[in-house]
Amino acid sequence: MATAILTVNVSRRAVIVAGCLLAFVVVVVTGFAFWFYRGAAIASGEWHLRNIAVVLAEQTRQGMLTVDIALRATAEDYRGRGEPARPLSDEALHARMRGRVAELPQLHALLVTRRDGELTAHSSVFPAPQANYGDRDFFTVPRDGKGPRLFFGIPVKDRVTADWMHTLSRGVEDPQDRLLGVVTADIDVHYFQDIYRSLELGPAGRVFLFRRDGVLLTSFPVEEAAIGRSFSAHALFGSALPGAANGVLHTTGPLDDLPRLIAYHVLQDYPLVVGVSSTTDYILQNWRKQSLHFAVGALGAACVILLATFLFARQLRVSAELAGEVAESELRWRSALEAAGHGVWDFDVPSGRVFCSQHYREILGH
Repeated sequence: MATAILTVNVSRRAVIVAGCLLAFVVVVVTGFAFWFYRGAAIASGEWHLRNIAVVLAEQTRQGMLTVDIALRATAEDYRGRGEPARPLSDEALHARMRGRVAELPQLHALLVTRRDGELTAHSSVFPAPQANYGDRDFFTVPRDGKGPRLFFGIPVKDRVTADWMHTLSRGVEDPQDRLLGVVTADIDVHYFQDIYRSLELGPAGRVFLFRRDGVLLTSFPVEEAAIGRSFSAHALFGSALPGAANGVLHTTGPLDDLPRLIAYHVLQDYPLVVGVSSTTDYILQNWRKQSLHFAVGALGAACVILLATFLFARQLRVSAELAGEVAESELRWRSALEAAGHGVWDFDVPSGRVFCSQHYREILGH
């Protein structure tokens, strides 16, 4: 009897241990699934942002290429207008410049300034009004020869049209490499804004257009106070760009402290960098919703397992107590029979079991 009760007790412990272990496995597997699907959500967000950055970079490159062609053609017209072989009047130069602007939707105006910064031709107005651009970077950098031949200036307000513009400029030299003037293209700031507006990057998503030196040329949504500022100290320019022409960073944004994924792509042939950014919270919002459902399901499963384990262990305990009571009752009954000196023979018909007391056997001579 003692051996039987010990076996039942060991079985109860095994059931409890097995139930707790199973509930623990459910929790661990669910946690691993959370981690795995979080990584998958981050990878999907990186892939999405990287593709957008590539498309925007190529679109920007194509737009800048057509503007650069118009700049080169205008520079050639200005360089050769005084040559006897192809004389070109101020009015004819203006007409050509105006025609080039009409052909390109992103191009707002073309203008030519002399070496002293005085405006000599403008595609929007003829004759050109009196204006001096000697203090603007799109003039001073090509004039001084300190930057690339095609220079991207910070957005400024045009002194003729009073509109905010992105500027691209080239110096114009004579055959002896002496500066004749500077040709500048004005691009409407809304050109980039209209492109970036259609992107789905979340409520705090941002698009940036930087110069390679870290100067912010434009952003969406517009942050006017940040336009023209240098962000060369940001991780994008401190560690990413020197090592790769494109990629994805996990860092805080240039304009805020929110954790972000920032995909970047350097334009071919032009010193520009396109950045596309979404917050980590936005990237993981669907994962969080799914994780909540998984967590509730896993918690429910663990509770069911623990409850079933408790009920089964309780049943084993009750069975063990009943088995002990039955054994003890049978022992008392047999002891009473032996003390009374009666011989008992019992036949259980359903089970076919026969019981004979010890004294009954003695009466029969066994």
